[in-house]
Amino acid sequence: KLFFMLLMHACDWMYANQGVAGPSQVLLHAALVERYLNYDESTRKEIHPAEISMGMMSDIPVLVGGYTNIIDGVEVAGRLIAMLCYQFTAPFIFHRKFMWESMSLTVAFPVLAAVFLWCRDDVTAETLDNANRQFHHLATQVQETVRCYRLIADFRKRSDFVSRLRSSSNESMRAKTQAELVILNNIYYARWVGGLAVAFYTLFGGIKVQKEILPLGMFLNNIKIFTAYADVWAGIYKVLLNIQNTFPALEHVLVLLNMPIDLNHRRQLDQQNLQATKLALEGQQDTMQAAVSMPLVFENIVVRYTKCGMERVVPINLSGRMVVQQGTLVCIAGPYGEGKSTLLRIAGGAALPDPKVGMCHVPAYLRVLNVAADPIFFKGTLMDNLTIDVQTASEGSIERVMDILRQFLLISPTKKNVERLLTSDTVAEWAEEFSEAERNLLNLARAMTSNCNILCIHKPMRVGMESVELVKRVLKAFRDFVDLRGLGLDPKTRHQRHPRTVIITSNKQEAIDSADNVYMVSRKEGIHQLLKDGTGIEQVLRQASSLE
Repeated sequence: KLFFMLLMHACDWMYANQGVAGPSQVLLHAALVERYLNYDESTRKEIHPAEISMGMMSDIPVLVGGYTNIIDGVEVAGRLIAMLCYQFTAPFIFHRKFMWESMSLTVAFPVLAAVFLWCRDDVTAETLDNANRQFHHLATQVQETVRCYRLIADFRKRSDFVSRLRSSSNESMRAKTQAELVILNNIYYARWVGGLAVAFYTLFGGIKVQKEILPLGMFLNNIKIFTAYADVWAGIYKVLLNIQNTFPALEHVLVLLNMPIDLNHRRQLDQQNLQATKLALEGQQDTMQAAVSMPLVFENIVVRYTKCGMERVVPINLSGRMVVQQGTLVCIAGPYGEGKSTLLRIAGGAALPDPKVGMCHVPAYLRVLNVAADPIFFKGTLMDNLTIDVQTASEGSIERVMDILRQFLLISPTKKNVERLLTSDTVAEWAEEFSEAERNLLNLARAMTSNCNILCIHKPMRVGMESVELVKRVLKAFRDFVDLRGLGLDPKTRHQRHPRTVIITSNKQEAIDSADNVYMVSRKEGIHQLLKDGTGIEQVLRQASSLE
């Protein structure tokens, strides 16, 4: 017994240590995250972030846990086969007549179980789906409440949102209770069938014992076997029910894993840029000079998106032509909501145009960074956030980072909090210590630290906005980044570095005056370049219904 216990302990340890549940969850987690990061723009708007969180933390564990029950099913099936072998072979071994009525439980249980499953399938599936749906709705409400805290507090709507969350929680609990009752009744059905079948055999088998047709020993042994047989079938039935319980989670995970992605679209655009770049450089004697002088070209662009399974065109006018020479500062201006941000996102690779219409050429050898207007910081140190995209150790040195922060007035004799956190290992909510303007400036400083060839920066003038000095320092940083081919780098090696280009969106007069070239985007005229003679600038400022 001690040896057997040792063997079982070793087997259970190997199963726990090398089980399939852990690797399966890791594989599904990685697959879901990879799929989410490659969703196309329409899918990202359609799928709520809470759906991804629920899929990762709830649905995948339920799915893996349910299907690992198949291993338990194999064990139970082995016991079933052993008992069936005994029932068929025992009469011949003991030279007894084979009685088909002893197989009643063997035939009745699977037939009755299949009929019950078929009859209860719709009710069970609907109840489980409703419980899963209500739970997801509750998770969405919780995430929305956390995200909108500032809005709730400012408008003093705490009681309304508490009532809304309490209502969602009650609905989720009611749906969960109803699902548990359905599952409980399903499980007890198997026990009732097994108990009734054993009682049936006890009654009719006892009559055969009295008539001396069936030996008492075999009758008692059959009772014991049938009881175990009913338990085995109940175990198989429970495994099937556990698998059925995973269907809502399975459906949700499959939907998330099969939403449209933009990899093929992005690959097609990359191949077009690569082919165009290759053709432009072929036959050039000075390929370096040709590469430096190759412009970015955007002409007659059409952006499509999918909604309700139908492909539609984004209702903006991007006809016309924008040519961006490397080593320049370009400003895109225009009325609110008429396409300037979309054009910049196309230049930065965040939005994908139709590759069959117009031209969208970005030289394939350039590193392009799209810098969103809203700053986002991951859980890590401030230094980790600022150096997320540096290519070399010198580019990510603390001396260079501090130099860039000084240019944005984030480090000064009177401002020490950024410098203190820069050398700290704190990974907590350090971003909460900064004002909105400081977070926006840190977002710009991170973009400059990355040292990409092309920076596409959305609404950079929203950062101070009441401070003329701060606006001037931001624009000077952009100008220095272009003229010096990077910030915080050795001026002596400037000629060895590739040109740097900055493209921004802004209607502010200071930004337009600082830019080398200004393009306007509007529904009426599409994309067109404005001459910096004053007339065009006044036209921009008149047409822009909302200044940043």
